[in-house]
Amino acid sequence: AAATAAAAAAASGGANGGTSASAAQTAAAGAINFRTAAPTLTHRAFVELERAGKLRYLITQNVDGLDQRAGFPRGKMAVLHGCVFEEKCEDCAKIFFRDDDVGTISFQPTGRRCEACGGVLRDMLLDWEDPLPEDEFERSGDECEAADLVLSLGSSLRIEPAGSLPAKARRFIIVNLQKTPKDSAAALVVRTRVDTVMAEIMKELLGLVPDAEGRRWVPQE
Repeated sequence: AAATAAAAAAASGGANGGTSASAAQTAAAGAINFRTAAPTLTHRAFVELERAGKLRYLITQNVDGLDQRAGFPRGKMAVLHGCVFEEKCEDCAKIFFRDDDVGTISFQPTGRRCEACGGVLRDMLLDWEDPLPEDEFERSGDECEAADLVLSLGSSLRIEPAGSLPAKARRFIIVNLQKTPKDSAAALVVRTRVDTVMAEIMKELLGLVPDAEGRRWVPQE
């Protein structure tokens, strides 16, 4: 399966919005501090499902880096709108995930050099007019087409072209509190919080339930 995710806030029970391109300029200006944000149960569920071979690929429009902080492998995900913690070498294309916001937006030099080849490092955070990363977007389409099922989690599916990715799959399910333009094409639409749905998926597929503090997945007793 493949999963597309837009809003960490939706996963944790907040508003169905997102920490995607719409927040990029604000984040770069320092008005949002993503460093203090913690992965939700849904972020940690992605990690467990990938390790168990149930989730093949993750596509995110978030810029907060919470999937990677939870432990999801970068090579099995597309970060379509960039990430405030990532910078990429302009020469060897190596990506570095930092502890702090790299501080720039729209592929500007961050002031650091590549630890592998010495090349200039640039941020990966999209501004409004910037195109999606071609390689990651193309692979996202391929993964959706090959998936048995795509889950669209907490996304309005209104930001294109990413919003049309789930429709490339044979079947896709939408989990979102509000209506989306793709509802009529989905195999199933669930109007609830993402964490609620992921709890059922984790229990059914892996026999895992949230711990007493609601932070991690543990074996069901």
